[in-house]
Amino acid sequence: MLFARAYIARRWWSRAIGLLGTRALGSDEVLWIPRCRVVHTVGMAGPIACAFVDRTGVVIRVADPVPPWRIVGTRGARAVIEGPAGLGTRLRPGDPVRRPA
Repeated sequence: MLFARAYIARRWWSRAIGLLGTRALGSDEVLWIPRCRVVHTVGMAGPIACAFVDRTGVVIRVADPVPPWRIVGTRGARAVIEGPAGLGTRLRPGDPVRRPA
């Protein structure tokens, strides 16, 4: 993966919360949210970036930046990678990614 640290939202609660209430992520940290195709930034302090991944592990859309109080999603997505704004400079549609261990 392109990032030094990737956290996985394994439980339904961590998937629902996402990055809300977490400390600021470093530029090389992301959150992988499996079984997800829509995310929200309700209550977020600042913008984030979201990369939507299909079932084959290919990025199908990058939304960067996503300002606070927005909802963004993509049909066909099976996972979302959330990270700090600017993620779009490292991931682009068509890039292959793999789920972190």
